Amino acid sequence: MEIKQQIRLRREQLGLTVQELADRVGVSASAVRYWESGRNDPNKTQQEALEKGLSFSLDRNEGKQVGATGVAAMVDSADMDLVRMISSLPAGAKAVISDMVRMHLDAVNALRDAGAPLPPSSVGHAVDATVSAKRNKAKQP
Repeated sequence: MEIKQQIRLRREQLGLTVQELADRVGVSASAVRYWESGRNDPNKTQQEALEKGLSFSLDRNEGKQVGATGVAAMVDSADMDLVRMISSLPAGAKAVISDMVRMHLDAVNALRDAGAPLPPSSVGHAVDATVSAKRNKAKQP
């Protein structure tokens, strides 16, 4: 996945506008648009600020095409559709969804930490199965 795609994908996953990301990174919105369009790549200092602002490590191979790894390898078009849908919601709705997901994941992690089995119908069980399937798919040539 190219740097431009990684930046846009992560920004959308976080529900940030171009301006919000620019503010986090300390650059202009046009700089972010240039990076996302591929017109320019961030320099080393900008990349470090981007990684901090996105809470994400960008894969760089001469600033061009790199193989999908980590989270990027597990994202498919259905995931992106969901990200786009959530990104289009008002801030209050995004906050409610984020809080609900965070609370559920905290509960699932607490069960895992306690060694308790997850019920087959739980979202945590479904997430584990989905992540495993996507990881296996990403490993295939």
